[in-house]
Amino acid sequence: MAEPPGWIAELYTHDTLDYLFLLAYNEYTDQAYSWSRAFRELGDRTLHLPTIYNTDLNIAMRAAEMLRPQLCCRDVVDVGAGMGLFDLVLAYVARPRLLIALDHDPSFTLVYTYLQQLADAHGLNVQYMIAPVQVIGRKLDAAIVATYSGAEYMKKIASQVAEKVILLTAQTP
Repeated sequence: MAEPPGWIAELYTHDTLDYLFLLAYNEYTDQAYSWSRAFRELGDRTLHLPTIYNTDLNIAMRAAEMLRPQLCCRDVVDVGAGMGLFDLVLAYVARPRLLIALDHDPSFTLVYTYLQQLADAHGLNVQYMIAPVQVIGRKLDAAIVATYSGAEYMKKIASQVAEKVILLTAQTP
């Protein structure tokens, strides 16, 4: 497995994860800190927290490498992108032509602004969007759904905007 560049590795540190939690939940600072601590203590099985692809760089890198043959040079949407860190890794490793990181939760607005700036600065074709899937307006080549719960529902939503839906769970790679 190739080493990630330092700027991606830095995103997956606990300090940066704490910062992103605070950006996302700035109105709920106490909750953000407790969620961040809970994630470290309880790991990837905790509900209401980012998936392991957004908090464990090694797993994110392995998943992105596994997905590269299916996503390289294609138009892709990550439905329910959550914190959005995995999308930077995915864009860097799998090299889709276009990657849309999509979530409906406006709590991620500041996080997505920050990550969009990083993506742009490093020449990654990622578009971070807070919107419903219908905003896509066309069928893309593939959709990624990384979730611990509601997988069938999320797959159904993703199938509205992509020819192929790829489900990532806690057990994938």
